[in-house]
Parts: sequence; structure tokens; C-alpha cells
Amino acid sequence: MGDPIPQHSSRKPPLKLRKLYVPDDVIHHLMEISELAEKAKTSQEDDELLADRAPSKYVDPILGTLMTEPVLLPSSNVIVDRSVIAKHLLSDPIDPFNRQPLQMSDVIPQHDLTNENNEMENRGTF
Repeated sequence: MGDPIPQHSSRKPPLKLRKLYVPDDVIHHLMEISELAEKAKTSQEDDELLADRAPSKYVDPILGTLMTEPVLLPSSNVIVDRSVIAKHLLSDPIDPFNRQPLQMSDVIPQHDLTNENNEMENRGTF
């Protein structure tokens, strides 16, 4: 069969996998994927807690997440995160707040807000 599960793994493989005669290397990969998913879940929960504590001007109004690159939507005068509006515009080229046509080239970076956000996050103020 495959290589034994490395000793650095903190969890034992589920008995069901061993009973199915799943090769050790497959079990190892499945356990790594499970650990990565758990880390991602924890990271997402940390981000949500951070967004809950942050002042609203640092939180994206669409997803409720902390903005990393705030941009102004000129027709609605709303500030959102660049990545959020970019994903939105891929499927619907309109401002989600007033339904006016919008392209990524129209959005206006908010560098001052980005700098403030970074300073607050670095100081652990949120």
C-alpha cells in the first residue's frame, strides 16, 4: 500500500476509510484537505469578527466584509470593495445601488480610506 500517514498529523484517519482499504497516501491527502478547510473556516470567522468590530465606513455594504481596496461608485456615491464590485460587474454591468450603467474604469480608488483601514488594522484597533 501507500506510505504511512506522517507522524506530524494530529488526527487519526476515520475508521471508515481504513475499513474501505483506502491507500494511506489517499487518506493522508484527504486529511490535509480537511485541515485546510478547517483553517479556511477559522480564517473566515476571524474576518467576520473583524468586520463586526470595524466602523461601518471600513465595511463593504454588499458583503459586509472588511474592505481591503475601497472604491467609490460615482453614480451612486457609495464606497465598496474593488474585488466585490469587480465580481458583480462580470455578470451585471450596472451600479447595484441605483441600476445605472457602470464599468470598472468608472470606479474611483479611495486611497485615504485604504490607508486609514490599514493603519487601524495594523494597530489592532478593530
